[in-house]
Amino acid sequence: MALRLVLDGVVVRYRPDAIVRAEIPTSFEASETQHQRWELGRAQVARTFVPLLLRAAVRPRPRRPREIEPRRSTLVDAALDQVLPPLSLLVAAQGALVVAGLPARTRPARAVRAASIASVAVTVAHVAVGLRRAGAPRWVYRSLLGAPRMVAWKLALVVQMATGSRSTSWTRTERNAEGAPGREAGAQRAQGSE
Repeated sequence: MALRLVLDGVVVRYRPDAIVRAEIPTSFEASETQHQRWELGRAQVARTFVPLLLRAAVRPRPRRPREIEPRRSTLVDAALDQVLPPLSLLVAAQGALVVAGLPARTRPARAVRAASIASVAVTVAHVAVGLRRAGAPRWVYRSLLGAPRMVAWKLALVVQMATGSRSTSWTRTERNAEGAPGREAGAQRAQGSE
């Protein structure tokens, strides 16, 4: 939906007073199917919209009112946003480069190691500044201790999906209330009263 708005020249603005309610999975299994669906959806959206966004960015401009004409920079930014991997995968790549560069003996290898360490430092600063600006409570900072485990899990999920060793079909995430006892009886009572 958002990329259709970009293509149509509709400007989307941040609304700090907006509230979005969503049910968060409470089990690992439900979270896993949700993440799988997000990664699959991300790939499908990129395949569909990146060519459209890039074509729109380079095509000759039609004569439309300026307020509904998408800017070229907006179109390119939206395309890049789709092809860049999620932060968790970038962190995994940064970590792999740091580890690979540890035994570096040559000047180019040491340069790669230094750049990798610098990129990790920039990423950590990026996250810390964002949390600080958002006024995140202390427990959010402590929860970052689990980030390496989540990054490893996400990397394994993406690799499995890319290699075909994991299903890439859409799987509905079980809702928290669906696993609650008595739900089936309630549904049968509702059907019986019709």
